[in-house]
Amino acid sequence: MKISPQILKMRLETWGFGLSGNVPGRGMYLGRPVFYTETENEEEERLYILPGGTRLPDRAGTKRQVFVTGPDAEPPSGAKYTILRFSSLQDSCKMMNAVQRVFDFYDAWEEALYRSLDDEGDLQTLLDESMEVFGGNPLTVSTADFFLLAHSSVMDEKEELRELLDPNNLFEFCTAFKQDEEYNKARTLQHAFYYPGYITGYRNLCVNIFDHGIYTYRIAIPETLGSFQPGMQELLEFMAGFVAKYLKYRYRKNSAFFTTLHQLLVAALKGESGRDEQRDRRLQEYGWSPRHSYICLDFKTAMLDQQNLTVNFICRHIEALIPNSCAFPYEEDIVAFVNLTRFGKTVDEMFRSIIIFLRDSYLKVGASRCFTGFEELGNYYLQAKAALEAGNEQAPYQWSHRFEDAALGYMLRHCTGKLPPRLWISEKLGILKEHDREHRTEFYRTLKLFLENNLNTVRTAKELYIHRSTFLYRMERIKEMTGVDLDNRDQRLYLMISFRLMELEES
Repeated sequence: MKISPQILKMRLETWGFGLSGNVPGRGMYLGRPVFYTETENEEEERLYILPGGTRLPDRAGTKRQVFVTGPDAEPPSGAKYTILRFSSLQDSCKMMNAVQRVFDFYDAWEEALYRSLDDEGDLQTLLDESMEVFGGNPLTVSTADFFLLAHSSVMDEKEELRELLDPNNLFEFCTAFKQDEEYNKARTLQHAFYYPGYITGYRNLCVNIFDHGIYTYRIAIPETLGSFQPGMQELLEFMAGFVAKYLKYRYRKNSAFFTTLHQLLVAALKGESGRDEQRDRRLQEYGWSPRHSYICLDFKTAMLDQQNLTVNFICRHIEALIPNSCAFPYEEDIVAFVNLTRFGKTVDEMFRSIIIFLRDSYLKVGASRCFTGFEELGNYYLQAKAALEAGNEQAPYQWSHRFEDAALGYMLRHCTGKLPPRLWISEKLGILKEHDREHRTEFYRTLKLFLENNLNTVRTAKELYIHRSTFLYRMERIKEMTGVDLDNRDQRLYLMISFRLMELEES
């Protein structure tokens, strides 16, 4: 492969061959070197090694001609070509060998990049083989919404690098990046760039990968194990072309990348999963048995996350916090199904594992009942959605809501159909309210407490701070005014529902 004068100088210095001389700006245009002779027909872009005793050319030349020579060679006045001098006198053959080894090094790397496009290559191997090119630092590839696709294996092996993969750290970084003006500007950059370390604690050398003009992926190299050197930006841009092809032709065909389990569950929610036995068989391929116990969660996403395209990152973070879960965007929310059997903990423990995440990310979650089998996945999703909706109305200060706690409120909200709740309320309550308003009595509250106390006379009189005989007198008056029959079970149920509907109407 062709390299730049900067890269040549950087690599030789890395290997202990000191070079002096200024190098021109960006551009990977140098091929393998040749020995320069005074009769050489000079090419505009060429790397020359000067044998001992050979003079530098008299003609001006061009900045894209590079001459590697000993420390004493001096160009004539007006020469424009680039000169790199070894810091000590070297035999020209040794110079040639050193420079050739630089090209050997990058040619081997280029071959590894090409292998990554073959069926036998994989992205992690490519990142591992690229570490030495970038000063021994690890590499990561992530999507625009912060989902980590691949990372150098050293990040799993070295204790000081594991924190870079910690889900909690990744989530904190993601949250900070979304608010950072510098980061949002960098999303449009077409060339490699350095992102400062004020959020993560270390600089990153980054390059964006675009798909049809849309920012889709990013390669990032944290400056953790070695210092960045001149020329690495061009090398990263070169590498990005291979990674882009890999992602385009390999990941898009690889159903595991898109996690087919997600697709199966989405299809089930949409009623597109085919025959029951076919759906069950495909789910079992992922270790999800119809005999296992499950729960469905519905997360309300913040508008910020929808605008900044971080919903998929939140999905992956949920899966990291709740092992054996599958989370995905659905309609305007995030839906997660949790395999409780494989999770191996209680529902309460599951909620405790995400409560801090919910609070820090301003998310609310509704949970269905636990269930087995896959026949009613869509209905359990509706349960979770109902729990979230009703729970937010009844207890907006809570981060999580369970269907069992929110079901009655949801039923009352939706049982009235097109009629407003006030038209479903028993007219007996209206009579009592009107009488209380005109005569300053407490007949409405008396009947309500009596029903809530399961018709317990003593307890109700105590809560009303009245004598038992006064309470019995009030109940007689209530019966006279409304004709209520509390021995009738249906009337009691209707009255209790009416009281709840009255509360909803007044809220």
